[in-house]
Amino acid sequence: MIASRLLESSLQNFNAAPVERVDTGNYQDLQMTLTASYTAGPMSASWSARWVSDAVRSRNWVTGIDVDYNKIPSHHLHNLRLSYNLDLMDTDSSVYLAISNVFDRNPGDLNGLNGLYDVIGRNYSLGMNISF
Repeated sequence: MIASRLLESSLQNFNAAPVERVDTGNYQDLQMTLTASYTAGPMSASWSARWVSDAVRSRNWVTGIDVDYNKIPSHHLHNLRLSYNLDLMDTDSSVYLAISNVFDRNPGDLNGLNGLYDVIGRNYSLGMNISF
């Protein structure tokens, strides 16, 4: 598991007071990623979960006056990857199935803040790795 906390992020124009950005827009103060893997013989499974804390769209906006809803909710996503080692012709070969956004979480209306959340929805990948 890895976690981070943003303590300070501000902008300051010349001759102006600094503007704090933590907990605003793309600057959530807490982020956490957990990854777990399990291998048994040729099979392996890997699970990852990512969580970001809530924030507001703008510190200057008032809900109900400037915008209908100023809050960006906390959000978490889960991903799964299953693989099977083929061990073909003295190569390190495997086939895999990956599922991104396993629970098909919809982040809601992000108004351009797509970098933090999965905006595609659940998706599947099936593939093969061959290393000589």
